[in-house]
Amino acid sequence: MTLPLCVDLDGTLIHTDVLFESAALLLRRKPWLAFAMPLWLMKGGKARMKREIASRVTLNAALLPYNQEFAEWATAEHDRGRTVILATASDQLLAAAIAKHLPIFDSVIGSDGQTNQKGASKLETLSALYGREFAYAGNSSSDLAIWRGCDEAIVVNASESTTGAARSLGTVTREFPGPRLTYAMIRQVLRVRFCQVILVASIPPTLLTHNPRWAAISLAACCIVSGLFLTRDLLSLEQDRADRRRAQFPVASGTFPISVAFFLAPALLTGGVFGALYLART
Repeated sequence: MTLPLCVDLDGTLIHTDVLFESAALLLRRKPWLAFAMPLWLMKGGKARMKREIASRVTLNAALLPYNQEFAEWATAEHDRGRTVILATASDQLLAAAIAKHLPIFDSVIGSDGQTNQKGASKLETLSALYGREFAYAGNSSSDLAIWRGCDEAIVVNASESTTGAARSLGTVTREFPGPRLTYAMIRQVLRVRFCQVILVASIPPTLLTHNPRWAAISLAACCIVSGLFLTRDLLSLEQDRADRRRAQFPVASGTFPISVAFFLAPALLTGGVFGALYLART
């Protein structure tokens, strides 16, 4: 008997995270809602926040960075008659739009504004439908609980530690390694070449005045420049993906985690601005 195939979305079917994708899209159009997101989270948890964001945006599913190798395999499984279910912690509204673009799914399970379908919650939902008799394709440590509760584990784009833990369960039948982040990609994300120009420009005044403040100001400027470029990457994801060259950028392609970029951009900007203001007063 061929087991139903339950497929995770974020980091598995796609090389990105729908929550952060949709949040970036919302902030591009309505930046003032950045102050509402923490309130949604506090009032109703992650599921509520996801629904509030999902109800206000429309993702272009065709431009998302799909995991082509895994997507082709899942499509082949569907074509030979296997039941395939999209089972994700992303909001049901956005998951349904993605399933419509990639019509291999017989049904969609997603967060509904009240229940965040992740880890144990997702396992409970799937177990109610199939018992243990299902296969699950996932990528994160939170998926270990689901792999323990099913008969077949498929590991996609997972870290070495998660892959090792999954193998120890003895139910892994397939593995799909994902792209690995490199130092060159990090340099590209942070626009290190621009920072190098700024730092080189600070050398003459530092040497002439013997004042290390010039170097410190340059570092603050580097943080601001990197933060601005990273913010630009987040707010222009769809535009970049529509361009053949820019679609290969680390954030647009999903090789640099969008979740990291989402928190790193404001951290760099805040640190750079406050550092510059402090230096200006001393």
